[in-house]
Amino acid sequence: MSRQDLTQGPVALSPFKPTAPMMMGVSSNILVSMLEIGLIGQPGTQEVAAVTFTFPLVMILSSVALGIGIGTSSVIARSVGGGRQEEVKQLGTHSLIWVFAAMTVLSLFGWATIDPAFTALGAKPEMLPMLHSYLDIYYPSVVLFTTTMVAGSIMRANGNATVPGVEMTLGAVFNLMLDPV
Repeated sequence: MSRQDLTQGPVALSPFKPTAPMMMGVSSNILVSMLEIGLIGQPGTQEVAAVTFTFPLVMILSSVALGIGIGTSSVIARSVGGGRQEEVKQLGTHSLIWVFAAMTVLSLFGWATIDPAFTALGAKPEMLPMLHSYLDIYYPSVVLFTTTMVAGSIMRANGNATVPGVEMTLGAVFNLMLDPV
């Protein structure tokens, strides 16, 4: 894994080295999300309305994974700084197992409660099939997506922000290619 030593070189440039690849990855994901809404809206506004009901759910699941990723980054960066490579490996493995297990449980629970949860949020009965068509794909994929988010946190904590940034960009492009399907 290529690792950047941010303790060397001009201090003013240090924040830009890891930031640039991540900005590319995040920007590509935002762009793809905008294009997806346009694609989803092609049949009509009901489809867009159905997908917008899922935003709180998406934010909750992403926030759980983000929290695990932030905690992971913190403990791993301290272990990297202390030169405890074996501990870094164990912490990384445990974090990946933890996020995979947590997201699997949350996804199964969410999938089992689509109808009552979204009816309680105000979704009309005719929207439920559209919600299912979206969430039946989203719930299994969020397990993999969030696991890769934490894997990116592990890489960044080890001093490598380029690989996660490039992976995010390639993932967004792959997602965009799958959208018409």
